[in-house]
Amino acid sequence: MNSGLDIERVLDIWFEDGPSTVAEQVVDDALRTVDGTEQQRGWRAILRVPARPMPRWAAYAALVVVVAVGAAVVVSVLGGRGFFVAPTTPSPSPAVVQPSLAAVAPSPSVSSILHPSKSPRPSGATVLLMGDAMLDGTMYSTLSFEPAFTIGGSAGWLIPLPAPRAGRLEGPAHAYLFARQPAGNPYLIPALAIIRPSKAITEAGRSVLDVPDDVITWLRARSDFDLGKPFPVTIGGLTGTAIEGTVRKGAATNSVGAINLLCSTDNATCGWTSGEEVGVGPNERFRFVALDVRGQTVVVVASDGAGSWSRDLPELERLMTSLTFPSPTG
Repeated sequence: MNSGLDIERVLDIWFEDGPSTVAEQVVDDALRTVDGTEQQRGWRAILRVPARPMPRWAAYAALVVVVAVGAAVVVSVLGGRGFFVAPTTPSPSPAVVQPSLAAVAPSPSVSSILHPSKSPRPSGATVLLMGDAMLDGTMYSTLSFEPAFTIGGSAGWLIPLPAPRAGRLEGPAHAYLFARQPAGNPYLIPALAIIRPSKAITEAGRSVLDVPDDVITWLRARSDFDLGKPFPVTIGGLTGTAIEGTVRKGAATNSVGAINLLCSTDNATCGWTSGEEVGVGPNERFRFVALDVRGQTVVVVASDGAGSWSRDLPELERLMTSLTFPSPTG
């Protein structure tokens, strides 16, 4: 599974909804991650995007953002409290006064909060933030994926923290979940992707086209996979079609050994070597599930190292079958 690593995308996201979603803990975690992480290729392998130099103007823009965030952190410390971010909708708690962004004043009596960038989230679900591990028995939602879904918690699973200069691993049209914070290379660990695809990449990256109406049939027509027969599945009361398999020996892969397949609608630079794609690799086994959610195609992808697939499949299936897409009207 991949996520975009270009700084332009990160800045666009920050200017779009960063001021309404960032909380003290998120900023602190990000600063600690940047400070303690070497600029290396390791993370880029799972995201399947080759390293490339940052444009000079983008580096200057990134520096401005870092300075601005650092200044805000200093102000918050001197004020005796963390960031207080005005929510996009009124808070249900009358005990907390929500000031506008233009008139935020330090107050030790108000704790830092974080609100979803898309509201309302499904009722009764905990918002899963990047880097926070799931707990068994807890129902989770995400900050912004639409159509909003819930998923039953599995201990230790998480939306991992992105590496420096990485894009978000959860957005309006993509959410990537891993059994643990990825480490090492390659990352052949259980993973789950939920995406709303817009583009599809043909074999060897020859072209990019609009996502087919029938994703499963499109996958079956490719010569670079060894796939079984399609079979029906039921997820959250919705009937979908699934297909399972591996990469065929000798299949063409990109510069980091991956086969990029589907791009979410969050990705403006869909391609064979760019990020925010769902892709697979030669040493993986995978299952693609295509669902129709109120007229929108949602694809769920479970993947794992081929050698550990049988062992981890029950947990992957439990996560997949716990997915629900509640109606926004209830």
